[in-house]
Amino acid sequence: MQYGWKSIIFIITCCLLTCQESAFAQQKDWRKPDGLSSSDQKLVEDNEKRISFTNLNSGKTYYQNNKKLKRIYKLERQQEFKKMIEALEEYVSNFGTANFGRDADLLWLLAQLYENFGKMDDAKRLYSLILKHANGNTRIVKQYYDNKKRLKEEHYVPIDYYYKLVDYRKRVDTLHPPQGKDQYVGGQVNSPYDDYGPSLSFTDNKLLYASKRNRVSTLDGTKMNEDLFWAEKKGEEWGEAKPFQALNSRYNEGAPCLGRDGETIFFARCDAPDSHGDCDLYKATKQAGGKWGNVTNLGDVVNSERWDSHPSLSHSGDTLFFASNRDGGFGSNDIYFTHKNGNGQWVPPQNLGPTINTKGNDISPFYHPEHDVLYFSSNSHLLNFGNFDIYKAYREDGGWTEPKNIGPLVNTKGNEHFFTIDSESEKLFYSRSDIQELGKNANLYTFPLP
Repeated sequence: MQYGWKSIIFIITCCLLTCQESAFAQQKDWRKPDGLSSSDQKLVEDNEKRISFTNLNSGKTYYQNNKKLKRIYKLERQQEFKKMIEALEEYVSNFGTANFGRDADLLWLLAQLYENFGKMDDAKRLYSLILKHANGNTRIVKQYYDNKKRLKEEHYVPIDYYYKLVDYRKRVDTLHPPQGKDQYVGGQVNSPYDDYGPSLSFTDNKLLYASKRNRVSTLDGTKMNEDLFWAEKKGEEWGEAKPFQALNSRYNEGAPCLGRDGETIFFARCDAPDSHGDCDLYKATKQAGGKWGNVTNLGDVVNSERWDSHPSLSHSGDTLFFASNRDGGFGSNDIYFTHKNGNGQWVPPQNLGPTINTKGNDISPFYHPEHDVLYFSSNSHLLNFGNFDIYKAYREDGGWTEPKNIGPLVNTKGNEHFFTIDSESEKLFYSRSDIQELGKNANLYTFPLP
């Protein structure tokens, strides 16, 4: 039977939709970094064991060893498939971030061999990585048919079998809010302009967020100015939003994150004189008398020469997640994290790896340490209802589970991003824009968790 390229690509795409996270773990003697809480220490160790490939955070983005590649294909010709698996596993474990897109055919070949030897879970994890990171050409499909010609037919699963792998519902974790609840936060908080990036105080009575409602005059005319606002809850309703005067400036401030102790705020500021890149991460602390001040840039250990924003602090305060488009990532924007060392200093950030990050945009992380869940927004994961959707992934068995879309009752045809949950895990807050351009016509929404 002859298959056209479109049919082949469709079949392969369907099969990849049920795949899960990477199976390649690095075995190392992990030393405990000083100064971390037990929860954050486990996060660091788990990320290194399951997600961090050898070169992932080393600064080396592409790995190539022609001698080892020749041995892999020699084993293929000799039909030494068990040895070939071992050689491929060793080679792939050295992948840098660029390998996942450029050398997806090696992932495909290894996944096929896994299937032949009954390792279906491992194969699915690789298929997931291929779909999230491949550069969009037909090399993977071509490799599949070329391999069928070179190897015996029984070493590859018949293509009809892939239809059985398709199960979209396994990728959807639908949230069912109670009927009759108003999801829109309200006119006291939202404005006719863009409002987004909610962060709650630990007592859940203060809501901090970013808005583009302010306008400033420049030599080129009037332009919007992104500032921080806050609102206080009065009974069951939120009061009128007020500008956060102590932190707002002539520059753009956004993506606030309030520490659990209520004494620290992390946020992004763009195009300021002390910035290292387009936007940097900053910290402010509460001073005597309750006033906010001591605004400091987190420095070039954390910030890059590019865009760094969307901070999310763990409840212990020792780990900071954020999004960045710095060089060396998997896509346009990746999620990173840093933690404090024994001296209380932030260490160089680590990329969260190929299970969470994709070839597209992965932004606005929120980590819920009580339940070991990471929420984030992406436009390139395996199932989505619009442009940017919110996903969640569990930290489990030393790594991250395959992210699940939280479902169509939250995610729409537009953009959903900036996800946060109250301290009792009863209500969630997020930003939504109903048109395709991220951050345009954005408003804050909420509803009770089931």
